[in-house]
Amino acid sequence: MYRADDRPDLAVPLYEGNLTHWQQTLGDHPNVLSAQLTLADTYKEAGAHQKAIASYRVALGRIEPTLGPENPLVAKVRARIKAAEYASSLPDR
Repeated sequence: MYRADDRPDLAVPLYEGNLTHWQQTLGDHPNVLSAQLTLADTYKEAGAHQKAIASYRVALGRIEPTLGPENPLVAKVRARIKAAEYASSLPDR
């Protein structure tokens, strides 16, 4: 809801709690990866680019060994990392 209302800063704590819950409840499960990527996207939208990059890298470290470097999801996460790195290099407005 907060992301849809262009308030990702309010969504971040909710997604952080969601990720923690999924990790504690499910351990290594696809829902944990989904929560990790959602949190990373929300960090990026909120302007927390370094946190987004770190979160994307955690997700990449979990999926690349399993899916391989040529998998489309791996490529998508790599592209998100590059976009966050680029955004972090821009001057603040």
